[in-house]
This record gives sequence, C-alpha cells and structure tokens, in this order.
Amino acid sequence: TFASQSQAIGRGPHLGLVEAKVFELQTRPDCGLDSRQKILEGRGLTRRYATDAGQPLTACREVDICLLQCLTLGIVGESGCGKSTLLRMLTQLEQPDEGQLFYRGQEITKLKGEALRKNRRHIQMVFQDPTAAFFSRMKAGEAIT
Repeated sequence: TFASQSQAIGRGPHLGLVEAKVFELQTRPDCGLDSRQKILEGRGLTRRYATDAGQPLTACREVDICLLQCLTLGIVGESGCGKSTLLRMLTQLEQPDEGQLFYRGQEITKLKGEALRKNRRHIQMVFQDPTAAFFSRMKAGEAIT
C-alpha cells in the first residue's frame, strides 16, 4: 500500500510554484504504525541561489519532510521543482539557508568538519539509472507499488 501527499517545494527557473509528490511505501510487513521511528527530519528547509541576473531563485521553500523507519520514500515532480536540491540538503551536501535537519532526533544542521564527515556515513543517496527505473508503458504510480 502507499499514501501520497503533495507539497510545494520550490519554484523552477522558468516555472511558477511547482509541487512534488511524496510517496510512502511500507516495505516491511513486520513494521506496524506504532513501531515507526523518525530517522531523518527536515523542518522549514529553504534554499536560494543567485541567478546570472543577480535575482534570488528559491529552489526549495519551507519544506517539512520526515523519513520514517520501515518506509521507502519517493519524491516525484517536474524538472526544476527542487527535488535534487532537497535531497542535497537532506544529505548535507548543501546547507539550507533556513530550516533545521534532525537525524534520530538530534539536530545536525550546523555540523562541520569531522562531525559532519562522521554523520555522512548514516545518510547517503542511492542513485538510480533512469532508463531502467520505469517501464515505459506503466504509469509512475503503478511502477512503485
């Protein structure tokens, strides 16, 4: 089973406000709702960049996201909506301009140096081959269930 919710996560460079779908897929049948623990949480994550014209571009705006034990999370959205920026903030490859990150309840937003390096062992990206990820005749929702 899966649940879906939409959350506005930013503005694309050539688009208006866009949304990404967040899918939660229960991956282990032995995990009940009451046994799920927060593993990684972002509160109010915002990231801005300066454009060539010097104008600020908000890639992610005030994103709240929570990754729970026993669930697989998928973030799906249009090109330029802030998915990659959000993931770079969650993995601490980029620092948010605003907001906080928590790993197992401990704030990790401002970690630097050795502490940041040690924490990166716990939070990593899994890259996928986009050509192998989906069967072209399936809808995205069918491919992840």
